[in-house]
Amino acid sequence: MIKQIPMDRIKILQVIGRLQFGGMQGGVIKVDNHIDRDIFHPLLVSFRGFDQPLKNNLAPDVEFAVIQRKAGRDWRLVRKLANIFVKQRVDIVHSHNWETWLYSFPAARLAHLPVFILGEYGREATYLSERGLKQKCGIQIRVK
Repeated sequence: MIKQIPMDRIKILQVIGRLQFGGMQGGVIKVDNHIDRDIFHPLLVSFRGFDQPLKNNLAPDVEFAVIQRKAGRDWRLVRKLANIFVKQRVDIVHSHNWETWLYSFPAARLAHLPVFILGEYGREATYLSERGLKQKCGIQIRVK
């Protein structure tokens, strides 16, 4: 589980569906491994576990935790994430794709976080049916 870290650095927590081989996950590891440690402390949370060889590529000081997501909607994740955000005094949450946004955005609101970032990459076939829910929530994806 994630441990307490010093308060003098900006804590950025990235939320992913699963730490597995793929383009986005490789980018997450590169960012977490190479971000300036004088300014930032990286944390990483996965909902569906990890591939061990890829986890072995994480720098030793990257805090990593798995919060297992149940099949279907798992609203208990909102409270679990909010508790982690508050306990760790997270400054920035970077959610990757729709699966993680659905839980990390309300958790960030509950925890009164100052900065929330959503990165959406390609299409997640499992969640294409949730386009209507995105529209109801007023989600607009803009790339500049």
